Amino acid sequence: MTPEQAVQAHLDVKGKTMMLMHWGGFTLAFYGWNEPIKRALKEAKQADAKLIAPKIGETFLLDSGLSREAAISLGFTCEHRTTSDCGTRK
Repeated sequence: MTPEQAVQAHLDVKGKTMMLMHWGGFTLAFYGWNEPIKRALKEAKQADAKLIAPKIGETFLLDSGLSREAAISLGFTCEHRTTSDCGTRK
């Protein structure tokens, strides 16, 4: 599935937020390691699809698009690694 097809699949299933993961971990092809993410971001922007692409190891507060670190800095507690545990303020 190409990056463009992945965005279309997200639209087809009426997804709320498309999260790209495991991208840029390995160079497995003859194109640049970041070409697929650039293509997906471009396609999502053109399709007005909500897309997030965390770096390897980064966590997100899904409802807001905030990174775990940003959520903590705003006063949310994030005691566990799942984003659903980042929903309450201290």
